[in-house]
Amino acid sequence: MDDFNQRMAEARRQAAREMQLRVDREQQAAAAEVPAERTTAPAGAGRLVLRRTQGEFRYYLAEERIRSGEAVEFYVGPQAGWLRGTFQWGRRNTTAPTLLVRLVHPDDPQLFLGDMTVTLPDEAQLRWPKD
Repeated sequence: MDDFNQRMAEARRQAAREMQLRVDREQQAAAAEVPAERTTAPAGAGRLVLRRTQGEFRYYLAEERIRSGEAVEFYVGPQAGWLRGTFQWGRRNTTAPTLLVRLVHPDDPQLFLGDMTVTLPDEAQLRWPKD
């Protein structure tokens, strides 16, 4: 019986090694398919710039003033791409700008799941929507 248990343990170890090799190959293949992370902003994108004009703080995107409620796209990364949402800001220099994103079911875009608020980091890359 001990011989049988030893063979079973060795078979489990061998199966685990094979599984690890397969996972490693899949990760390497997936990494080869993903383009390298961008070090510069994609064309037509830019950062939000906070300026004080006419005694009030205002955000600008690509030299154009952006107001709360306007549609904008946030660059998440090469795998996720651009995330479209509604720009929101409390008009104070101490309030971080946010993006209100409408969430829908991936299999049924008509099925509304709720809204998500994303706080935009200082280095966020944004662009005006194309449509």
